[in-house]
Amino acid sequence: MFTPWVEEFTKSRVHRIYWYDGARNMVPDERQIAIDSEPFVKVRLGRLTHDGGQKGVDTLIVRDLMVLSQERTLQQAVVVTGDDDLREGFEYAQDRGILVHLIGIRDSDGLTSQSEELSRIVDKTGAIDKSHLASLVVGQISWTSSEGTSSQRSDLHDNREIPPEVLAKRVAVAMIAEIPRERLEQVLNERAGMLTSDLDRKMFSLAWNEYGRNVYFEEEYKRTMRNKVREHIVNHLANN
Repeated sequence: MFTPWVEEFTKSRVHRIYWYDGARNMVPDERQIAIDSEPFVKVRLGRLTHDGGQKGVDTLIVRDLMVLSQERTLQQAVVVTGDDDLREGFEYAQDRGILVHLIGIRDSDGLTSQSEELSRIVDKTGAIDKSHLASLVVGQISWTSSEGTSSQRSDLHDNREIPPEVLAKRVAVAMIAEIPRERLEQVLNERAGMLTSDLDRKMFSLAWNEYGRNVYFEEEYKRTMRNKVREHIVNHLANN
């Protein structure tokens, strides 16, 4: 699904797909092993943090951009991200004649999480609708973001026992009870669906406590959580 889109976007053939993900103790799960086994796909693993985030993935992306551009292995790099921490790798590749394209994920409101500064320095930007990623295919590996029916998914990563909307409401209630109003009001200065970094960390800490066990929050689940938690907080501030 993604390869044809990239080839149309760049007007050239895809050399290889690098899949960056997090794993507990950097040990790949069944899905990651399956993806890594696909032709012309390479999985790079960082670590999963206590709150379900990823650590070390940005460093891996920058490292690959530097090595591949230094060795003249590629002419164009298409990176799906919004993280400003990748700027060094982008500029290093560009200094060596590589065209760097930045792709974001567009939500239902037409917004992406791309850094404005990062968008300015790249050669070309683009966006994929979040709905297009509802069923993602890499080689022969596929799974849906809503049902989790793929045989490649690991039960250890099934965080759908509690729907994200339900968990978000519980977490938002806890945040409103624990966090001073002036700190909650920080969300009013953020774009729709976004939380400040400190509130984001607090949200996942409470979410993990609510689950009562270690759980891997997938990207789609996390986006829904952020959107709904912010929505609850904004509604609370408007009515109280």
